[in-house]
Amino acid sequence: MDVISRLLKDRILLLGQGVDDEVANVLVAQLLYLANEDPEKDITLYINSP
Repeated sequence: MDVISRLLKDRILLLGQGVDDEVANVLVAQLLYLANEDPEKDITLYINSP
């Protein structure tokens, strides 16, 4: 399992680059997936973007 998959499993998302359409779509898809899996659990988002 790669690091990003492991973090997603722990409900941790990383944004480490500028936001364009593709990056935004992936991030929103991950947020929707996690919200659907368990709407009561927190989702942690780390932002390190220019």
